[in-house]
Amino acid sequence: MNNVALRAIVWCIASFSFFSNTVVFLLRFRSIQLSSSETRNPSSNILIMNIAACDFLMSIYLFSIARADYIYRGNYFLHAETWTSSAVCSLAGISATISCEGSLTFLLILTRHRVDPTELILARRGLVINLCNLSCWLPLIIVQFCVVLLVEIPKQLAAWLAVLFLPINSSLNPLLYTILTIDIKSIRAKNKRLMRTR
Repeated sequence: MNNVALRAIVWCIASFSFFSNTVVFLLRFRSIQLSSSETRNPSSNILIMNIAACDFLMSIYLFSIARADYIYRGNYFLHAETWTSSAVCSLAGISATISCEGSLTFLLILTRHRVDPTELILARRGLVINLCNLSCWLPLIIVQFCVVLLVEIPKQLAAWLAVLFLPINSSLNPLLYTILTIDIKSIRAKNKRLMRTR
């Protein structure tokens, strides 16, 4: 990554993805623990915890790429074969693949899980989440079609796609499925009940 802006973006996205997905995972885990046995329906929380775990893996991929960039900066061409055949590179690739595929799969399951009519609003919110993820995947899909059609892709464009568009949804997901799934009406109702009891 010979672009300073690209390096900064990698570290920012990796750090945000690492911390936000960790927070979401812990909050959802705590929510399952605090819910009473009568109202406990942990399936949504468990699915979101799985999405957070998958998105957390993307931060591992980005940190690995950023570390390799720091180590091999300026003389990557001398170490390219060593890096690409290393265990760290392989683990980074596996992390990115599991993150993308797992996150998308669990998002689709979560959306399907919320297709009931007591939950239509949540299904719409799930659709918004999936459309946001699709917008992140679309540039990659277009580039893949270009590669199949033997259209030459600039290396700088490939670098931006690998560190920006591919991982961006791992940073957006915690915001989307935590903020968009907050039931404002039920929170207001609980607050009113608490005020009345006081």
